[in-house]
Amino acid sequence: MWPGIGVGPRPLPRVGGFTLTEVLMTMTVGLIVLGMAAHSFIVQWQAYSAQRQVTEMVQNARTSVDLLAMQLRMVSAISALDSTPCTSSITYLSVQAPTQPRGLSRSSSGNTLQYTQGGQTQPRTGNITCLTIVQQGSVFTITLSARTSAKDPGLHDYRSLTLSTTVRARCLQVPPSTVCS
Repeated sequence: MWPGIGVGPRPLPRVGGFTLTEVLMTMTVGLIVLGMAAHSFIVQWQAYSAQRQVTEMVQNARTSVDLLAMQLRMVSAISALDSTPCTSSITYLSVQAPTQPRGLSRSSSGNTLQYTQGGQTQPRTGNITCLTIVQQGSVFTITLSARTSAKDPGLHDYRSLTLSTTVRARCLQVPPSTVCS
């Protein structure tokens, strides 16, 4: 007799595997975990972006206020001061360059702080929404408002900051005293 003849079909060995239901459940759980990871990444990226913009806004505002304060401390004469709220500008002579008028202003079109010297105007910092300079004798009060460059997705609006400082001009000739201190 030939081997295998007369013997019925042999059952195949059982190979372990997954059923269709198990595969679908595993894929569903995997997609949920992947979706949660993607959502967490997006939320973290938005928080990072918002914080980066706030940091940039604070740096711009502080730089602008420091520049204004430094320049106003060295004022020897004021040619023009416009203390209109939010659009103030000042033209002055400095102790360092008494023959060359300088100026500081906020451009209403681009929301930038502009510095003028020798007839040339240069932008200094951006996103300045309001600049007010008020003079009382040789004391100047500077109030500056800045905003972020883009809207915060969580607030659906710009974040803003207002800084204010008081500066005494050291050499401004205000009657009766003309002494530099």
